[in-house]
Amino acid sequence: MTYAIYYIHPQSLSVNIRDFYNKYETAVKRLKLDVEEYIKANKNVDKVDFVNKKKDINLKEDGYYLKISNKYPNRITIYEKTSRNDIGILYSSIVVNIKKILVFSLMELASLPDGINLDLNLGEVTKSVLPKIEILYIEELKEKLKDRINKYE
Repeated sequence: MTYAIYYIHPQSLSVNIRDFYNKYETAVKRLKLDVEEYIKANKNVDKVDFVNKKKDINLKEDGYYLKISNKYPNRITIYEKTSRNDIGILYSSIVVNIKKILVFSLMELASLPDGINLDLNLGEVTKSVLPKIEILYIEELKEKLKDRINKYE
């Protein structure tokens, strides 16, 4: 078996494969390290904190936080917390924004994709995935919309 660590951007749904591993134990150990390396390298952050629940981020200062999933094994989500002061005439408020940046996960592959060798240092392999929209549902919605328009004419 081969194992791959990948990450998904939640807004664009682009999937990037970070690395491949032959052993499950190695892949699990490297998952946490890969997430920390990614956030430190791409966001210029020295310290990365782990939280148990998303609501725990509200109590902390601005920055990037990592949350290990309780529902899915071997999944880590990166959150960014930003806050700003909205100064008004009558009152001021603090607006806190917590945004999901990336989701790192581990998957099992039956075999390596063609052209990929574990001995080579590949960097990152990128594949964009479009949102899954079933065309059948769109056609069905069009038909129901036409029926509704005909009903009220």
